[in-house]
Amino acid sequence: MFIYLIALSVGVRIAGGSDCPVENMSPLYQIYPAVTRGRYEELELYKYTGIECVSVLDAIKLFTLDAAYAGFEEEIKGSIEPGKLADIVALSENPLTIDPERIKDVRVCITIVDGDVKYSCL
Repeated sequence: MFIYLIALSVGVRIAGGSDCPVENMSPLYQIYPAVTRGRYEELELYKYTGIECVSVLDAIKLFTLDAAYAGFEEEIKGSIEPGKLADIVALSENPLTIDPERIKDVRVCITIVDGDVKYSCL
């Protein structure tokens, strides 16, 4: 993540991802460690990785805007704008306003791909 902070400061874009199947592939589960870097698990390593924490908004961009950019799809994906594919999710809570410790527990309530509901827990 420290590399990400340096890249961000000079305008380089990096996409988020997971080490699936080793780790949970959920973007929320991946956003959580980018934001906390082990703080809430009381990892000894946190005293070294704490400076690598990114903001929740920057972590979300890793999996949306920057992922679309990395896939050369920024004209059709990555943000909610007229003319782009409607690939969005509705979440149980707003990751931007809750305690970062809870980000990994936020649930996806609806998934919409290209305007079609593909998943709903409602």
